[in-house]
Order: sequence, then C-alpha cells, then structure tokens
Amino acid sequence: MASLIKENFFQEKWQAVRADIQNVWAHLTGEELEASQGDVELIAGLIQKKYGMGQTEVRQKLEEVLARHRAELKEKHQAGEDLIEREDRDSAPANLRDQYRQL
Repeated sequence: MASLIKENFFQEKWQAVRADIQNVWAHLTGEELEASQGDVELIAGLIQKKYGMGQTEVRQKLEEVLARHRAELKEKHQAGEDLIEREDRDSAPANLRDQYRQL
C-alpha cells in the first residue's frame, strides 16, 4: 500500500513538473520528456539541443522551474510518510487481536 501511495504521488508530481517544463520550453514534446524519465541531465541536453542555449543558462532556468515544486514535494512526501506510519500503527492492534482470536 505504501509504495502505491508514493508511486501515485510521484507520478502526479511528474505530470505537473513536465507541464511546467513544457510551458517554458514549448518545443519539447511530451514523448521526449517521458523518454527522459525525469532525468534532469537528459532534459537539459534536450533543451540545449533544441534551443541552442548554453549549459549554464539551461541549468539555471531548469533549476528555477524545478525549485517551484521542491517545497510542495517535500511537504507532501512528509505527509504521506506520516499517513503510512499512522496506518501501520493503527493496524497493528487489529492484527494482534486477530491473532489472539485464532488461538
């Protein structure tokens, strides 16, 4: 369950990051970004190639785009960890109770 929650969250976040990247660099296709699998180095290389921008300029602008998402990602990740810990903690007594009933 925990990995499914994390996987869904990161997939949703990737979609938002991808949309922001495409807003800034509209010539990048969704297919190219999906093929990059979120690898910042590959994305930077695509931008440099398509736009003829220098490495430093691309990395700086890409960092600005990604920085917008970091705080939210960190906050939601922590909230997800808290939820998972609560679910694990809340389910433990039920599991013990079930084991006791089987005796």
